[in-house]
Amino acid sequence: MLNAKPVPRSAIDYENISVALSESDSGDIPQSEPTHCEKLDNGQFLSAKECIECIRGDREPCVESIPSGPKNNTYFVINNQANNERQNNNKRRLFHDDCGAWKSIRQKERYFDKETGKEVVKRNGTLCSRKQKNGQLIFEPVGLNEQTDVFVLTHYESKLDRDYSYRRRVTWLSDQREKAIVEYLGIFPAHVTNHGNAKCAGEYIRTDPQVLNTIQQHVQTSRDKPKKIYTQMDKANTQEPDKPRNLKQVQNITCAFNKANGSAGGFNSKANFADEMQQLCTKVVDDDFIKGVFFCQGHSPSVVLYTESQLCDLKRCCGCETPDSIRSVMCVDRTFNLSNLFLTVIVFKNNTVIRKTSHEPPLFIGPMFLHGDGQQETYLQFFSHLAPKIGSTHSTEVRADMKILTGSDEERALVQALQAAFPSAQHLFCMLHCKGNVQQHLTDVGVSIEHRQHIISLLFGSDGATLAGDEATLEARISNVLQYVRFANIDVCNYLTVHVFPKIRSNCELMWNEKWLGQAAWNNNNAESINHQLKLAVDWKPQRLTDLVDHLRDAVNLQYSSLRRALFGQGDLQLVPQFNKHYVPFVKWNGLSQDKQNKLFESFLRDKGPRAAETTVTSSDGQLTVKGHNNVKRKPNQTKRPRAVRTNRKPQ
Repeated sequence: MLNAKPVPRSAIDYENISVALSESDSGDIPQSEPTHCEKLDNGQFLSAKECIECIRGDREPCVESIPSGPKNNTYFVINNQANNERQNNNKRRLFHDDCGAWKSIRQKERYFDKETGKEVVKRNGTLCSRKQKNGQLIFEPVGLNEQTDVFVLTHYESKLDRDYSYRRRVTWLSDQREKAIVEYLGIFPAHVTNHGNAKCAGEYIRTDPQVLNTIQQHVQTSRDKPKKIYTQMDKANTQEPDKPRNLKQVQNITCAFNKANGSAGGFNSKANFADEMQQLCTKVVDDDFIKGVFFCQGHSPSVVLYTESQLCDLKRCCGCETPDSIRSVMCVDRTFNLSNLFLTVIVFKNNTVIRKTSHEPPLFIGPMFLHGDGQQETYLQFFSHLAPKIGSTHSTEVRADMKILTGSDEERALVQALQAAFPSAQHLFCMLHCKGNVQQHLTDVGVSIEHRQHIISLLFGSDGATLAGDEATLEARISNVLQYVRFANIDVCNYLTVHVFPKIRSNCELMWNEKWLGQAAWNNNNAESINHQLKLAVDWKPQRLTDLVDHLRDAVNLQYSSLRRALFGQGDLQLVPQFNKHYVPFVKWNGLSQDKQNKLFESFLRDKGPRAAETTVTSSDGQLTVKGHNNVKRKPNQTKRPRAVRTNRKPQ
């Protein structure tokens, strides 16, 4: 006999809820009964004969699922096709309702003769009839085949976890599995309680399996965070049963998927750093983004990441043969807090396109480098890998990288590695970082606020040394700084002379010679902006190394998808006038094959635009540049070779 389970003490916490739900002294919930329900008589479940008649007959309408609402001494005939499919896929049956948590009591199978409809029992693997002879119960074999001669009626009974007097029984037949009967015996309890394993208060209602499937599909098909998935589903569904229970439920499903996804690839979801590096190593051979993994004794492993489109675009916009009309500084910066390795990113402006809204050239992500320390030899692995691919050479005669312009902050190891990999390239220092370092040094040596502000103004203000228009003005402004420092008796002359003035001179000389740089003091904000975008992409949370590589790959693919769409006038970018020859009407583009579209895009990536005629010649050692060219001077309108054009005039 089943005894009613006493209401737990914690139910007092829900007294207000119970009062709100209750409108009668009996404590029952006086809501309307669900539709398509039939009543149970005499407080008992249906007999086996009645169950068979309900399933095989058409007397009771069949509903798709168990209706919502209170169910008191009632039963339903439901569509059981979904459970049959689950059973075929080796999954357990599900009979979802809104009653709460159930506790299983028993599952019982009963056998019936297909011809006579009489019940038989199974004893020691043999089907028998049950008879009583001389006051004793005996079992006689009936010679029926279990597979062909009988059908099985299965009862699955359970009791409500918060009130054992309220029970549910599900019944189905083996030869007519498309229907099932769900019976509810007792009065649905008015008091509410939470799940037995819950750590917080609240009524427990089992979530509809369809809702769980929807959450799983969101997790599998998108990279959205649990908070975003929960918000979208809550907004899209107006009915409460169609919504997730809470944010924690979505987080749990996401976590379970991540664990299964990690183990499916052969690596545990709690894979350590060595496991992740091993996984990246296996992808180097056939991956179009992971170009190399370096192992050096005494250093953490490092990874080089880029696509061929990135490399081609970097060479076009920052290479030694790039015309000034599209030339960009090759900015380099290291960012932190993304994973268990640092990330160094090359950033450049793509001057072949502009944004449709701002009409400014977009910032593009170039090759990237994951590394474990900031030593020069570590950076040199990256830059030495890239140098020959973008046209640089270490030859002292050719100087092919003279026009490459790099830029970074004042990180010494990074600057030295760039100078070693690109020996003839010129380097720009970020004046914002330089200004911050000067302020910090003046603070450390105890310079007063008034003196600090004046020195900073003389160096980096609107009339400071960094914005000098010519060499004479620069030297005059540097002299003013030294004069003020000496007059105020501040011991920073040596620091300024060694660490600050050479960088300002170098930047100013480049600004005077390379007119396309503009007149403003150069800073590395482009790289800082890309670093900010990458951190937004990972929601400011450190990532597993393999996940970070996937995020970086997605960011690169997105930018080149936008660049590709600019060829046929779609997306956020548009071609600048000198590259309009690559424009293809949208209708024509759609009619091209994928190979033809790829060839057009590759042709665009190789195009450096119209080149102006060279008006200067530089000596092989790079020491002298003169106006002129190496061509032979010809007569006006001369079309023949110089040797073929001989004078016919006789000497006088």
